[in-house]
This record gives sequence, C-alpha cells and structure tokens, in this order.
Amino acid sequence: MKTEELLTVKEVAKLLGLIPSSVYDAIEDDRLPFVSLYGRNLVLHEDARAYQRRTQPNGKLVRHRPLGYRP
Repeated sequence: MKTEELLTVKEVAKLLGLIPSSVYDAIEDDRLPFVSLYGRNLVLHEDARAYQRRTQPNGKLVRHRPLGYRP
C-alpha cells in the first residue's frame, strides 16, 4: 500500500462532496473502512470510491431527510 493511496477525512469529504462529520459517522458505523496512523483516520482511495458507489447510485447524490425531520 502506498501512502499516496491514503486520504484524510477532509480529503475523503471533498472527494465525495460530503462534510467531514459525515465521513466520521461512516467510519464510526463501520460503513467506511479506515486505518489509524499516528492518531489520524486514513481511508484508502479505493475504499472511498467504493463507499461512493454504494451510497450514491449512478454518481448522483442520495439525499436524506434532515435530522429531526418528522412527517
């Protein structure tokens, strides 16, 4: 594994069009694999793209209801 393949949470967020807290949530919920190196969570570029394919079908952003939404 090359270090160029590893992305920070901020880089993953930018790549996927998310906010960093959404990436941290995905990591904490075991939806996005990561490695911890010197106290930093790092994600393989390949894993970030795989997560994007699972959550954003056809490259389109999947919109979720806002927090606190009640019908």
